[in-house]
Amino acid sequence: MGLQKDSYFFRHDSNAKDDPKISFLIEDFGLEAYGAYWVIIESMRDQKNYKLPIKIIPILARKYNIEKDKLEKIIYEYDLFIIEKDTFYSESFLKRMAEIDRIRETNSKNGKKGAEAKKRKTNRAISGATSEAISGATSGAISGAISGATSEATAVKKSKVNYSKEEEIKEKDIDINMPFTPPDDIKSIQIIFSDWNNIIC
Repeated sequence: MGLQKDSYFFRHDSNAKDDPKISFLIEDFGLEAYGAYWVIIESMRDQKNYKLPIKIIPILARKYNIEKDKLEKIIYEYDLFIIEKDTFYSESFLKRMAEIDRIRETNSKNGKKGAEAKKRKTNRAISGATSEAISGATSGAISGAISGATSEATAVKKSKVNYSKEEEIKEKDIDINMPFTPPDDIKSIQIIFSDWNNIIC
């Protein structure tokens, strides 16, 4: 069973009533004293150091409707609590709470480790996705730039070729729209076809 909410939980042995000290307490004052004992323990549980100040005794007596003298006897005369200057506590209860605190601390550390591992995994996933997106965008941009540059270069090349042919035609003063009149001799025909091949090619 997991630990319950901090302010509600502490271990309570089912055979606590059979402890010799508790048995003597019940023998002398009845179950009222047994109930008063657990009121004291529960009040200690709510303290950070699990100890109570001596001056709280009359307050507990009034609050839980038990005689102050009877409560003092429960605290002082049955060896259930240790008196230390202006405070008192239960040694067995401190040991039980120390074990609970140790378990809580271990669970807390394991929880932090798990959270850190999850955070690292998430960061790696985000980093990988970002890198992939950047790589894809970069490849697309480069491919687009190369394609655009190639198309532009091809257009420029064609433009230059067309311009050169037009200039060559102008330089030779040839009217390409003029009707063709065959020459009389074969040699002239060969020269004309040679010129046309040079212009067109």
